[in-house]
Amino acid sequence: MNILAKHMLPVFSHPSFQEYLMGFHYDSNEFFYEDLITQYNVFISANSKLHYNNPIKKTKEKGLYLCVYCNAHYGVIDSKIKERILKFVEQNKLHMHGGIYLFPLRNFWSTSKPEEELVKLCLRVEYTD
Repeated sequence: MNILAKHMLPVFSHPSFQEYLMGFHYDSNEFFYEDLITQYNVFISANSKLHYNNPIKKTKEKGLYLCVYCNAHYGVIDSKIKERILKFVEQNKLHMHGGIYLFPLRNFWSTSKPEEELVKLCLRVEYTD
């Protein structure tokens, strides 16, 4: 995998591969409270250059999002990070609303070092007050 990642780095650094943001959508309860994620959705950001015969379109809900950048591999987030997010939500009197959006910013295609993998986790929240 490391050899493949080193080989593919120049290819995936090309601007055409950086135009579309790909990510994953998880159920927040399953993500935070279950040991195994059984279901998720893969998505790409909308772009006028994309044309599909039968597109499935879903718009991310507007609202307040808690965004966390962390070292992770797709849906495999360290339990300590999850605990810190839940603690932050509780301490700031927030309520989780909706699912988790996970955007891989640097993965095994763009780095050969797992400690350099980076994801952006976005969770829609609302104030409870």
